[in-house]
Amino acid sequence: AVLIGKPLSKKPDAEEVRDAISGFAPALDLTLRDVQAKLKEKGYPWEIAKSFDGACVLAPFVPGDAIEDLADIGIRLVINGETRQDGNSRD
Repeated sequence: AVLIGKPLSKKPDAEEVRDAISGFAPALDLTLRDVQAKLKEKGYPWEIAKSFDGACVLAPFVPGDAIEDLADIGIRLVINGETRQDGNSRD
């Protein structure tokens, strides 16, 4: 997740965007797969499968200037001591 701390112009350049970023946080977008499958079978939109309490988990934000290289951010998901995901923003 990216926290934008100030307004941007209509066509901001990279420097303006970077300057407006006040924080970053890992975010996990969850889906109820069983509900999604039933809705998809019927040809219905499946936003209901994503619109439940706790559907978007956010870790604490870190200051925007704490990350120097946006193309090299390590990202790891550990559940009950087991690594489930381990990647990098460059991947």
